[in-house]
Parts: sequence; structure tokens; C-alpha cells
Amino acid sequence: MLKTTGFMIVLWGGLLIAAAVAAEPTAAPSPVAKELQGLFDAASGRGANVLSEVQKRYAASRKAVGDDARLDFAYGLILLKQIKHKEAVAQFQFATQRKGEPHWPAWQALVWGHFAAKDYTAGSDRMTEMARRLAAIANEDDSPEVRRSIEWLGQMVGALGKVADAGKQRDAVVKVDAALQELFSGDELALYEAGKREVGAVASDVTRDAEELQKKLDAKDEEERKKKLEGVNSNLEASKEKRDSLKRSAEDWKAWLAERLDASDKQLSRLEKDYAFLEKRAQSLVQSQLQVQAEISLLTASSAVGQPGTAPGTITPQMQLQQQQIQTLQAQQVAYQLEYDRTSMSGLAVSQQASRVVQERMASVKQYEKATGNLVKQESALGKWEERMKKDGEKLKKAAKDKSAGSTKKSAAPKTLRSYVDLNWIIERDRLLEAVGVGAEAAAGRE
Repeated sequence: MLKTTGFMIVLWGGLLIAAAVAAEPTAAPSPVAKELQGLFDAASGRGANVLSEVQKRYAASRKAVGDDARLDFAYGLILLKQIKHKEAVAQFQFATQRKGEPHWPAWQALVWGHFAAKDYTAGSDRMTEMARRLAAIANEDDSPEVRRSIEWLGQMVGALGKVADAGKQRDAVVKVDAALQELFSGDELALYEAGKREVGAVASDVTRDAEELQKKLDAKDEEERKKKLEGVNSNLEASKEKRDSLKRSAEDWKAWLAERLDASDKQLSRLEKDYAFLEKRAQSLVQSQLQVQAEISLLTASSAVGQPGTAPGTITPQMQLQQQQIQTLQAQQVAYQLEYDRTSMSGLAVSQQASRVVQERMASVKQYEKATGNLVKQESALGKWEERMKKDGEKLKKAAKDKSAGSTKKSAAPKTLRSYVDLNWIIERDRLLEAVGVGAEAAAGRE
């Protein structure tokens, strides 16, 4: 009885405490949490005035909570979402210059922003400065944030080693890697090296996936090519059989045959014009591709030389413009190639249609010859289309050979920084809000 009574007292006491806790009001969000929520809420709107509203909210938040680096970082993320890369990097730099404890996500965003814009000089400087600050506090501050930042630096250097596509860029990566290895030691150096190894594993996975996808695409293309080639060969063989049948006999049913031959000749005449147009179009596309390639070569050579008086590794505005022009021309070159491929396939379709007309024409001739024993000498059109079908078959064979020769180039590892280390504004936004006490549920409702 005493045991039961004691249990009831403990249970009742627990219920009273639970009720008291439930009755306590939920703690109000901190001032900075409230301002960050308001800033991201303003960015979730639609329309042309979103950025101006965000800018007003940012100015008001700055007055409300002062020089808090997290506000600069949040505003930079919003600008990044709006594809304002240059302005976003400026905000990340403001965040790293604020007094007080460093905001490491802002440092990461600043370093990433410079390298994403291929500004290896500024990126290397900011990365080295970030590493120096981390190394200075690592012995006293062993927090997950510091450890994650050191590992992230290793990931960035590993990624840059994969995407650097010029001699000066590769030299900059080697130099900054050596500087960071000298700054870190012990556990910090182990974390840094682990970050580099992690990117190596990611690169292997990405390359393998790209190769597997390319193999599937090549297999599909090869299957389609074989089917088309079989169709060409079948039509060519049938055409030869019909042509051989011309050497037999004939005379009668002239009116009947003339009507059918006239219809066939008109159809072949129309197809002749279509084929000639497509041939001319294909030649024009080849010339356009050669011209674009010449322009790309000139811009590439000019970009590699750089401007007199600029420091090694500096990416000048002129060089950035030249790179943009090269990318535009490369896209145009791809478009020309796709158009050429479509034109070639259209020419093949015309050849196959003409082959069917010729076969129908020859069936009429054969029927006439069988009935009359007269020979019909109408070989010129058939011979012309036979030659064209042979050429179409050779084009398909050459396409397969060219694809095989270029397959290793297609399966190369990706050359973009985002493939290995990305700055996802949604992930960074949610992480920032959770750090100031806003739950993941509230953050997930914003896009």
C-alpha cells in the first residue's frame, strides 16, 4: 500500500511539473533571428521589386541589430539567388570585415565566389587569410564549425586542382596548397588533407557516372545508326534488283505506263530539288562552323597573352569578356553542328523516299515488260539515287567512326567548381536560420 501511495505521489508530482513547463511561454526569437527571418521572407516574394524590398529590409535590419556579419551573409545569399554574383561577393566580403568573432560560412562563401568567377588571385589571397585565422585559433577552439571550415579548405583546394584549366590557374592552386600545408599542423593538417581526399573520391564517382551515361547514349546512338544503315542497304539492294530487271523485254500498255512514269518522274523531280537544297544547306553549315572555330582560336590566343602590365594570374575585365565571347561562340558552334546533323538526316530521309518511288516505278515497268516483252530504258534517275544512297551509307559509317574517336574526350571529368564544391543558397539559408534558433520546419517553407 505504501509503495502504491508513493508511486502515485511521484506520478502526480511529475504531472504538475509537466503542466507547469507546458504553461511557460515559448522563448521569443532573438533580435537577429527576427531580422534574418524578415530578410528571407522579403526575398521569397515575386516580381521585379523583390530586390528593392530586400534592400530596404536589410537597411532596417542593420539599424536594428548593428554590424552583425550574419545579416551581410544573408543578404549575399539572396543576391546569389537573384544571379547577382558580383554584388553577392561584395556582401560576403563585408561580412568577413565585421568586428567580433569571424563568421566562417561568410568566409567560405567569399572564397568560393572568387574562384567561381575564376579570380584565382583574389581567391588565393582570401583562402590564405582564412587559413591563417583558423590556424591561429585552432588550438584553443576545437568547435565543429572550425573543424568543418578547415576540412572545407581542403575540399576547395582539391576541387580547384580538378577544374583549373590554364597554366597560371594551376600554378596558383599549387602555391596556395603549399601555403596552407605550412600553416596547418597536427589534427588541423589531417583535416585539411582529408578534405582533399574527399574531393578525389567525389571526382571518381562523378567521372564514373559520366562515363556510364555516355556509354548508354553511345549504345543508343549506335543502335539507331545501325537501323538506318540497314534501311539504306536494303533499299540499295532492292534498287539493284530492280535495275537488273530492266534488261529484259517490252512493248504495249504505253498509255498505262506513261501515266505511271510521269507521276513518278514528277515526284522524283520534287525530291531532287529538296535534296539539292539540303546539300547546299549542309555545305553552308560546314563553312559557318569553320568560321566560328577561327574566331574561337583568335580569342583564345588573345586571352592567353593577357594585357601588358598585369600581374601573373590576374583575370582582367577584358579577359573575362573574351572568355564570355568564347563560350558564346562555342554554344553557336554546337548549334551549327546540331543543325548540320538534322540536315544530314533530312537528306537521308529524302533519299529513302526517292528509293521507294523508284521501286514503285520499277514495279510498273516490270509489269509492263512482263505483259509486252518490251524493254524500257529509263535508268538515269535510278542510277543517280543509287549513288546518293551509297553516300548516305558512308556518312553513317563515318559518323560511327568519329564518335568512337571522340568518346574519351566526352567522358572526361566535369570542369566546373559546382560539380565538386557548391554554394547552395537554400542549404546555407536553412543552416543560418537554425543556428539562430529558427527550426528546420520554418526554414523549409521558404523558397
